[in-house]
Amino acid sequence: MVLAAHAIETPKLLLMSRDERTSEGVANSSDTVGRYLMSHIDQGTRGLTRAPIYPYRGPVVTSAIPEYRDGPFRAEYSAIGTSISNEGWRHLGPQATAIALIKQGFTGQRLKERIAWRTECELTLGSTAETLPDPTNRIVPDETRTDAIGIPRPRIHYRIDEYAKAGLALAMRRHEAIFAALQSTEVETLPMVTSSGTILGTTRMGNDPRNSVVDRDLRAHDHANLFIVGGMVFPTAGMHPPTLTIATLALRTARTIRQGFVDRN
Repeated sequence: MVLAAHAIETPKLLLMSRDERTSEGVANSSDTVGRYLMSHIDQGTRGLTRAPIYPYRGPVVTSAIPEYRDGPFRAEYSAIGTSISNEGWRHLGPQATAIALIKQGFTGQRLKERIAWRTECELTLGSTAETLPDPTNRIVPDETRTDAIGIPRPRIHYRIDEYAKAGLALAMRRHEAIFAALQSTEVETLPMVTSSGTILGTTRMGNDPRNSVVDRDLRAHDHANLFIVGGMVFPTAGMHPPTLTIATLALRTARTIRQGFVDRN
């Protein structure tokens, strides 16, 4: 059996699957299922540059600042990835810019020229911090809140650790220096948010069945015929989405499962 329901539904399903043999849930002899929920913590800064930089063209990210991805500093604060975004001011965008300028009295050709100028100069810098694996950050089924067909919804316990906050504080100082060098105006630091694009942990991989759920081949320690595939097996988060690593692990697990059938025959 292969379970691949991502880092929230996978542990919820395992913890809900209880009987006299698995009173704490399937694959949960370590009491680790649902624990060590991890994400990336994002924070950005936006401003209007003095010279045009032409965002809103090409893919979201074409360049980045790599210096703070690794080093001895990680003993004190998290690794940081900083990207130079092509999304401009994203949730505002040219349409919102046009509405705001019209309210300021711009019309006709003046409005067209002002929209063009602003959208050419809207810069956003985004930084992402890794989070530490914390057993109290976890997913459990919420028996008091069910969905439309009576299945418990997930209850999420999560806090942003001081390690990530310290890394982002450094990143925001770097953002400020960059915008100052660009002689930018309307500079604003955006709120710190938890990324919904990267959700990891909750059925972590490891060699020791006492503190992990699956082995290196993503086979559950407790059940030889159960494989758990996806980002939920990661024991640590890093600070960039691990899409290719997830795919690689899935392919390796598929090879392991296939070899099991070959050996059996």
